[in-house]
Amino acid sequence: MGKKANGKETEIAVDERKVLKLAKFHRIRPLLFEYDKKTSLLAIKNKEYLKIFVTQNALKNLKDIYHTKKLLQQFETAGIPAILHKGLQYQFEIYENPQLRERGDIDVLVQKKDVLPSMNVLKDQGFGSEILNPDQPETEIGQHIEKLLSFNYLYQLPVNNKSLLLDFQWGVKSDFHSFHFPYPLIFHKATLRDFYGIRVLQVDKESLFWLMVIHHGGKDQWMRLRHLADLSAFMKTYSTQINWEAILVTARSYGLQQVLLDGFQYLKTLLSISLPAPIEERLETHQNRVYKMVFNIWENCTWGDSRFELISMYIRYLNRDNGNFDPEYYIKNLQHHYQKKQAMAYPEKYTPIDFFYDTIKLPIKLLKNK
Repeated sequence: MGKKANGKETEIAVDERKVLKLAKFHRIRPLLFEYDKKTSLLAIKNKEYLKIFVTQNALKNLKDIYHTKKLLQQFETAGIPAILHKGLQYQFEIYENPQLRERGDIDVLVQKKDVLPSMNVLKDQGFGSEILNPDQPETEIGQHIEKLLSFNYLYQLPVNNKSLLLDFQWGVKSDFHSFHFPYPLIFHKATLRDFYGIRVLQVDKESLFWLMVIHHGGKDQWMRLRHLADLSAFMKTYSTQINWEAILVTARSYGLQQVLLDGFQYLKTLLSISLPAPIEERLETHQNRVYKMVFNIWENCTWGDSRFELISMYIRYLNRDNGNFDPEYYIKNLQHHYQKKQAMAYPEKYTPIDFFYDTIKLPIKLLKNK
């Protein structure tokens, strides 16, 4: 609502179609539904659309919790340490109302040495993919997995059964990402704790924070508002229990300082969230050089008009914390990412011709964006 000179309130036009498009892209439709309850922003038909979506989302959460508990228990029975990662863990641990977080698949982390024996657990639970076919002999599956593990730029295998979409991971980053993270440490620090009535292996709060920063900031560059919602929920839950001065030192050693400060800057400037003193102090001199690109993605609901735009943004973003970052190595391995379609769930094939075309245009794009 706005006000005229005579003091009367006037309606502010809202492009509801754009609002819904933004909410879908940013994966915050449950949050929009709650906001609309207080503001009556949307027309009745759009309220009904969100109500149906939120109801379906809640039912999906209940179903996924049930089947995820069964899967984690199977890993425990097999003696394989497996850790729930991202969405479902965030809902359980840092959201007061878990249904406010829109979520997709299930993410489970294991150690690299446990990938091959994990295939038996996944097969027994009916999971399959292009390289995990239940009808294949174990020796053939083993050969596929060993080849998969030989690629340092691959660390996940999307699989599914009749009940779950699962992102099975043995790492959280490719070796061509410019930041570093001691992945085995999260298993060393993990403890058995309650998860909806069963005891499962869960990361400690600092590992939860770093896994969030790595995925939402280091890999996705805070490109969805859901990322900020997660960071905000973490701060509300654990802010007073974290040594933030130590976190800043660790961020520099991981090559994640700029990424971390960008996320906190968005929280402060866009959501008016009070931050711990060490973070506030560091933000006084922080320069976010990619915010225009990120805001453009937020507003236009797109990750770039073409791949070379996205690649150029990644290079500019990833190069800020690590002066030794090698763009050529990054592009080369990104090409491998697209080629290994049987392991990575990309929506379309990225051919060598596409790669050659993008590589030629990349320097021009980088110069224009300086």
